[in-house]
Amino acid sequence: MGEPFTIQLFVPDGDPEGVKIVGHLNWTGVGIAFPRSAWSQLSTRREFGRSGVYVLTGTAEGTSDDLPTVYVGQGEEIANRIASHFVAKDFWDWGYAFVSNSNPLNRAHTTWLEHALLQRADKAKRCHLDNGNLPREPVLSESEKADTEAFLREMLRIFPL
Repeated sequence: MGEPFTIQLFVPDGDPEGVKIVGHLNWTGVGIAFPRSAWSQLSTRREFGRSGVYVLTGTAEGTSDDLPTVYVGQGEEIANRIASHFVAKDFWDWGYAFVSNSNPLNRAHTTWLEHALLQRADKAKRCHLDNGNLPREPVLSESEKADTEAFLREMLRIFPL
């Protein structure tokens, strides 16, 4: 069993079934869970103007089992990337975005996070990946990798994707 921790949950529109902004005291990041239907209102939030990683989930047409379809992406301003998927990808019902509150994530960090999430999803075989390919692990210094792995661990504590 893991160590106890407190989750900070903010529901900006007052609907517990809608948008949730999540963090905790010992994490430098913030996670946002949002239904696709809220994207237009959310897209201008400052968090989406940052570098980060995101996961889109839903059920794609033509899948014969109960496994969800998942797309994992990253970007320097994730609003632009998610907006393009809002238009081009019909399968997703929910999005999960992760950015840093303090030290910004750079391209290598977000690429590593994308790589790590895709590797986890591919290994677990519990979803259909909509990504066209699995990127190679980017080269990070030993300290950057340790920090990025810590970011991922905390991210997955809050949102066990």
